[in-house]
Amino acid sequence: MEYKYFQFASPFNQFPRLVTTPSDVDSFWSSAAGQNAGRSWQLFNESLKHFSEISKSTSGFRGQSYSPIVPIDIDKTCTDQLRTTLHNINYQIGTLEYVRVYYSGAKGYHIEIPSGYFGVSASENLPERIKRMVTQMDVGADLSLYKQNQLYRMNNSFNVKGERYKVEIPIPEILDGMDLDAIKTLATKPEVESFNMINIYEFDGIAPTPALKHLWESTYCRDITKIKVSGGVKQGLRNNNAYNTAISLKTQGISPLKAEKIVLDQNKKNKPPVRNLDEIKRTVKSAYKSDIYKKFEINPILHHLKHGEYWHSLNDRRKIVYICMLMDANVRENIYQGIRIRRNQFVFGKIKSPRRWGYPDDIENVRKDMDKFERDGIISREVISKDGRNIFSVVTILSWDVTHNYTHTMNEENE
Repeated sequence: MEYKYFQFASPFNQFPRLVTTPSDVDSFWSSAAGQNAGRSWQLFNESLKHFSEISKSTSGFRGQSYSPIVPIDIDKTCTDQLRTTLHNINYQIGTLEYVRVYYSGAKGYHIEIPSGYFGVSASENLPERIKRMVTQMDVGADLSLYKQNQLYRMNNSFNVKGERYKVEIPIPEILDGMDLDAIKTLATKPEVESFNMINIYEFDGIAPTPALKHLWESTYCRDITKIKVSGGVKQGLRNNNAYNTAISLKTQGISPLKAEKIVLDQNKKNKPPVRNLDEIKRTVKSAYKSDIYKKFEINPILHHLKHGEYWHSLNDRRKIVYICMLMDANVRENIYQGIRIRRNQFVFGKIKSPRRWGYPDDIENVRKDMDKFERDGIISREVISKDGRNIFSVVTILSWDVTHNYTHTMNEENE
């Protein structure tokens, strides 16, 4: 199935977002003039369009996605740092021929690396996998970009905050010493009156590099959740059972197409099954069109624990450590010792955190717990050093976003 749909918003806080394609997005160019315009950096197949038509929103969609680029956000305007980053990328890839660099129009740069170098394929957890991959590359990227519904500024769009346009910067000129004033001059007007997405698949045929392919393959994250639906029921209860199951799946953010398949499979267990499958499909569609959501008996932020295979596989200490991580994670950004701690992140000290969590005499085992969570794709860690000494780690929770609930995903932007 073709991956050509993405979420579009202009301004960034537009809700609901539009679902459009690279060939159609320029029809919004005139109306977006003078506003922040963003898109999801991921591309989706028809399931996103189907979901948005039924739900009247893209919030809560959890389906497969693909990206022909690995986007990297550098959140500083220092051109010396940008050159260092490009040299680092060149060392890891072996070439900068197909790499693209853009000035964001305000306080940073966007680097686009063809995903073919990594062998990236469509995945249900693409943001988490690319986040872990970029973390391993260690190029100073802003990791907040890698979220399910994160917006990525459109090329040639106006950045209201910086009063400049997002424009492409020639890499040879950057490496030759191009300074920030020259870049800002270049960004006073768009290159063309277009979002310039028509060539988004231009480098899709690039063969993967063994080392980079290993990065992608090593980030495989198995599904740590288990969808539980009721079994079959007797005649007279079948339609109500299908509707209730669909409502539950909608509340958990399952796409309509996947929910339809689950309910159809559930129907096979009915005694007897409903023979008219179109009737089942209509029931699912009705559930997704309604304004009704299932009221869970516990806080939705913890609901994935109750029904999660991964959670139930943990020993008691690891369950407590997992909950402590959820409680410590930021719901808004702050600065700690000069380091920006973003939403869904927290500061971990190898001695202070175990003590605070109630394990002052079990520090080594808590460290091993954190190692396991990182291996299992639950968290990622960035060690912060000063004067050659590790002082603390910034931990990002990958398994769950503590700032979101089941029925609404906040609009986010990336400068």
